[in-house]
Amino acid sequence: MLLNLDNVLKNFICYKLGSSGNILKNYFKRLDNGRYNETKKVSKSFDQWMRLFKKNNLKVKNFYTGLSSFTWVINDIQTRPLLKILIRFFNIFPTSIRTVLKIIWMLFFYPIVVVTYLLGSKISQNKRTDNCYVAFELIKKI
Repeated sequence: MLLNLDNVLKNFICYKLGSSGNILKNYFKRLDNGRYNETKKVSKSFDQWMRLFKKNNLKVKNFYTGLSSFTWVINDIQTRPLLKILIRFFNIFPTSIRTVLKIIWMLFFYPIVVVTYLLGSKISQNKRTDNCYVAFELIKKI
């Protein structure tokens, strides 16, 4: 699965907030931790991937796109600022209480995250420009 540059990069919430002039700029810059720049190095648009495959004598047998921009934003928010706060919160408690709280948290919120991901996947077999991922099935040209 490969990243679609146009949609992934515009949906990095922490990077955007870390690049803005707000009060929490440094906080969000640390949360991004270079993730945006790392992703930028490996992301390409659909057409850029196609040119790269052609250049390397590969033919696209099939492809599927998926993951809406909204779902990417939800993922970015829950994997960056929210989890950092939760870790600090859980670390206040002794291990036994911390474990129970984590289990309660997972039982309540993981289904929400999974449903959001499933609803936002939008997996289809067409060149959707609003999706964040594209998976190619490649064959070597003869």
